[in-house]
Amino acid sequence: LHGPTGTGKTSLARYAAEHFTGKKAEMVYCNPQTRESNIWGKTGIRPTESGAIQTVDIYGPLARAMQEGKAVIFDEFTALPKEQMVFIKGVFNAKPGDTINVVGNGSVEIQPGFQMIFTANLKSDKNPERQDLPPEIAREFEQNNLEVKYTPADEAYDIMLARLMNPDGSIDLSD
Repeated sequence: LHGPTGTGKTSLARYAAEHFTGKKAEMVYCNPQTRESNIWGKTGIRPTESGAIQTVDIYGPLARAMQEGKAVIFDEFTALPKEQMVFIKGVFNAKPGDTINVVGNGSVEIQPGFQMIFTANLKSDKNPERQDLPPEIAREFEQNNLEVKYTPADEAYDIMLARLMNPDGSIDLSD
């Protein structure tokens, strides 16, 4: 989903993910500081009942979504460093039943219901800081992209009016 800031891309992605899978989506909030561990997860430690230290896999949003069969939303994908975009490319064509190597955490079998949704503000006069997608990533989005535009003024008015209405159709407004 791409379009200007404030058009509702993230809200639409969240709604669609929950509507079609019945589960709340995992979120990856992309920015220039986002690293592999923020997406895939990392290895951690925790104490056992006996007091010893145990190594555990702490899955990130992408690995959890694969493992639990739900959607993951990459919000503001074009803000992600190119190196991180390329790491995700290997998952684009994966399907339920496939096993994916999770960087630093072994492997995960993709469960039915897993989906990836991407939102983006593309590079433009308004967003000159956004980077162009690497060609190998851009090709993945050629067929499956949707532009989300601002709501037309008359439709926005109807939406606001509907939100203000009481169940009986009246509106509580002062002069």
